[in-house]
Amino acid sequence: MAGKASWWRGGRRSRVVIAVSGKEVEIRWSAAADRALAAREAPLIVELELAFACLACKTVRFAEPPAAPSSGHIPVTETLVLQIVTRIPDACTPDAPSGAVPNPAPRHFVPRWVWIDRVKGAWVGEYGW
Repeated sequence: MAGKASWWRGGRRSRVVIAVSGKEVEIRWSAAADRALAAREAPLIVELELAFACLACKTVRFAEPPAAPSSGHIPVTETLVLQIVTRIPDACTPDAPSGAVPNPAPRHFVPRWVWIDRVKGAWVGEYGW
């Protein structure tokens, strides 16, 4: 599984397995991410995006929560929430136009694993099958 080697960086790690659309998703995060999550009062949203243009493009974004929870949010812990989005851009370009329509239902795209870390004050992540 690509990316699995990065799971073993650092000291203590945290791991949770959740069910999304009938599939198991393993979420792991580093000790640095665990400390940063523990210091949060509001959950961190981890958006996993799979965009289909000429090629499939995987992106992980981190965001603060909106005032009201979204129906597309999948709780992992009290301070961690996943949001799985697939997009089909209007054109076959790396910079997809903002008119791309998100698919909030993750039933067609569910990763097998998610890795989250905190490096030099910034959130980083990856996911795969």
